[in-house]
Amino acid sequence: MTQQHRLGEPGVRRTTLGTDGSVLDVGGGSLPKMWWILAVCAVLLGNTLISLGLLLQKRSHHTRVAVDKSDRHYCGIPATSYCFSPQWLAGLATFIAGHGCCWIGLAVGAQMVMSCLNCWCIVVTILLAPSLFNETVSLFRILAVLVLVVGCVWVTLSGPRRYEAFTVERFQLNVANEAFLVVAACTVVVGMAIMAVPRASRSSRVVVFQLTAGAAICAWYGVLAAKCFSGLHFTTWHHGRNQLGHWQTWAAVG
Repeated sequence: MTQQHRLGEPGVRRTTLGTDGSVLDVGGGSLPKMWWILAVCAVLLGNTLISLGLLLQKRSHHTRVAVDKSDRHYCGIPATSYCFSPQWLAGLATFIAGHGCCWIGLAVGAQMVMSCLNCWCIVVTILLAPSLFNETVSLFRILAVLVLVVGCVWVTLSGPRRYEAFTVERFQLNVANEAFLVVAACTVVVGMAIMAVPRASRSSRVVVFQLTAGAAICAWYGVLAAKCFSGLHFTTWHHGRNQLGHWQTWAAVG
């Protein structure tokens, strides 16, 4: 093809047939600095808002517990209905806005770099927890924050910046990849084994572990689905190649 990629410097040209028989240019090149900065800033801002939203929701729970038992109301709302309190709703809105920012960054940035920046949530939590919950920050935690910050900077500066347009055809090839299928099958088996622990032998620690493992597994594939969906949206918008008319695009959401 003679048409060059709109995003990125010309690199190795690769084409694939679209579902309508047209030839799609999916070759890529180095991601322009402006787009790379946008992706990194969007993910960092998103993780900051995600962490802040969760902290606001936790603070709402603490406020509810502190309400006088003789007056089970908070801001005119029954204290038991914490999910309707203004503070909890503000935390939820902030949490959703953070995921929206991350969704934008995932559309352009390399997944292996963007996923490493998720640890920024830990940095924000450690920095804000003392002021919100009067928690003590030890020297060890401060050193841990410094290590995470250095790691984020290192990954951002040294990580891959190659960009290739993400299409439905590429999505199908990735899903059919043998390595992905093996990892997915192992994840399902491990998840079923964790959840199959008899209820009678479930201690509080086992329940916490089950919930944490289940949330982690869902988060793993949730991020991948978000990456695919945002990439397809970006290809539709930036490259003018509609990827939203295929059922595979909407299957990625599920």
